[in-house]
Amino acid sequence: RVTDNDGAFDVDTVAIDAQANPMNQMPIITGIGASPSTTTPYSTVNFTAAADDPDGTIASWAWDFDNDGTDDSTEQNPSNAFDAVGIYNVKLTVTDNDGGYAAGYVTVNVEDAPADIPPNITEVLANPYSGSPPLTVNFTAMANDPDGSIDQWRWDFENDGTWDYTDPSTGNTSHDYTSAGYYTARLRVTDNLGAVSNAYLGISVGGTSNLPPVAELFVSEPVVYLGEVGSETVTLDASYSYDPDSSGSLSYSFDPYGDGNWISNGNDPTYDFAYSITGSFNPRVLVEDDTGEDIDSAQIRIYRFGSITPDSAGAVGQYTSLAVVKGNPAIAYYDQTNGDLKYVRANNANGSSWGTPVTVDSGGVVGSLPSLGVVNGRPAISYYDSSNSDLKYVRASDSSGSGWGTPVTVDSGGSVGSYSSLAVVSGNPAISYYDLGSQDLKYVRANDINGASWGTPLTVDSTGSVGLYGSLAVVNGYPAISYYDGTGKDLKYVRATNANGSTWGTPLTLDTTGDVGWYTSLKVVNSNPAISYFDYSNVDLKYIRATDATGSSWGAAVTVDSAGSVGYHTSLAVIDGNPAISYRAVTNGDPRYVQASDASGSSWGTPIVVDNAGNAGTYTSLAVVNGKPGISYYDITNADLSNFSRRGLHVPPGLRVV
Repeated sequence: RVTDNDGAFDVDTVAIDAQANPMNQMPIITGIGASPSTTTPYSTVNFTAAADDPDGTIASWAWDFDNDGTDDSTEQNPSNAFDAVGIYNVKLTVTDNDGGYAAGYVTVNVEDAPADIPPNITEVLANPYSGSPPLTVNFTAMANDPDGSIDQWRWDFENDGTWDYTDPSTGNTSHDYTSAGYYTARLRVTDNLGAVSNAYLGISVGGTSNLPPVAELFVSEPVVYLGEVGSETVTLDASYSYDPDSSGSLSYSFDPYGDGNWISNGNDPTYDFAYSITGSFNPRVLVEDDTGEDIDSAQIRIYRFGSITPDSAGAVGQYTSLAVVKGNPAIAYYDQTNGDLKYVRANNANGSSWGTPVTVDSGGVVGSLPSLGVVNGRPAISYYDSSNSDLKYVRASDSSGSGWGTPVTVDSGGSVGSYSSLAVVSGNPAISYYDLGSQDLKYVRANDINGASWGTPLTVDSTGSVGLYGSLAVVNGYPAISYYDGTGKDLKYVRATNANGSTWGTPLTLDTTGDVGWYTSLKVVNSNPAISYFDYSNVDLKYIRATDATGSSWGAAVTVDSAGSVGYHTSLAVIDGNPAISYRAVTNGDPRYVQASDASGSSWGTPIVVDNAGNAGTYTSLAVVNGKPGISYYDITNADLSNFSRRGLHVPPGLRVV
């Protein structure tokens, strides 16, 4: 308002947006951790945090241990004890001096305190086992303790209840038998927490012919993966046990957890037990005849999937692609709310805590159907640009993916680039994809190791509408692609005739039984190419493997899961030496995981439900994460990105990981 000397005035206005600092750069959380990340109730967990502010200082730290929206500590590095069993997604909020903030998460698994696992006796020998008196017998014993250390070795040479030998460091000793007879020598090994294991040996002095049995124990599954709930039945098999002199029948007792709780099983040498507790266990069998007994043990490791949500900012997590980047799991995915391509990487090798998601491309509606890989030491992504109907590619500017380069348009000839699959072929990145305009399967390879420039796209198959749901892999040195033939409604496979993929062979039709071949995933399994895929006609999950290393001939297709409407969004990987598949079950709206019982995938185990919380499990992606299966997927109910990974021993819609 302006007034002159006669009292007249005029008024004008201008809008002012008052902010703390509109140019403020948000703080960056550079480190967040919990030690230990797996614990028991009322045990102390120490949290650590580190952060930088590009244009100021860190003003405050706030920890929400139970993620209930209330801050529990304002220390930078606090401690906390959880009083209940559960999975806690602990939230850290860092605020800078201008009011900008950043949030990070770390997961703490609080589990029931495990029972003390007894020592595992791995070897017990006598030399000799028989002879005339006086007989000097040398005893050898070896053992380990899964959750502690060996505290004491003892021998009772006549099994008369008197310990004849005690030593804290070794079970190797000798004993002189001076009188004829049959003796049972008993070994007892005690760990540092007092748990004990026993083993028995029969010694024949003076020609005694009736000898004790020999126990042999095997387990049907030495490594077991459990879903978020439920159990898995494992067969304890002692059928290879025997009686050296065949003097009578054998009876069997089993100790499934190796904790001393024996279950009598009569004359049946096999026992089925449902394991529901995570951990490393040494199940045992006690085999008895009319003169003695023997004990053998095996080892079994039980893991359970646990989930975490790396991104929940809007409707995020569609079309997930999981890979291991610089030792830690990472995910490329689509942000539907903003129409952007996003990327997030875990802070550790197991994926129990995750960094801040990064927007990789926001130039229009971009980022659907991405494929994540590592190209010349850095993460890279192929994806579809919906705004321009183009195939695009982008590579990070560092090895972890915290910064990204400028996206490259690889093919813009019409509506191209959907269902892209990225792989490194003969040293350079290459992509298979679908050309919607011509309805063809196409392939393109970069001219350099980073993907800065690209060659001319090639049409690999143009017979009808072909190329949907493609998956690219290097098979016996040459690139190969599995895909769906929309015209014939068949599963197809094609392999290049050279290492670069500049020429291609004749496509093979692998499965024609109904409408099959959706959501293909191609991997090399036990030296030969194999494919997981969806049978639309029967709504089943299927698998097929070649009978040679190049994929020129193929075996019969196997139905892996037919319980309801199952098999959408398949992802194939090799876990613990056997093929495994993650996929979606529409019937219950959950992600599932199934692993083959052998290295080739001729037979398969029982599928497990990875996450049963609502309608989750679309767009699954499976990878080996620190030696165990990890799965990323989209949680429709909460519209979040999720991840599930096998928890260690003892061990929502949106993007999620397990």
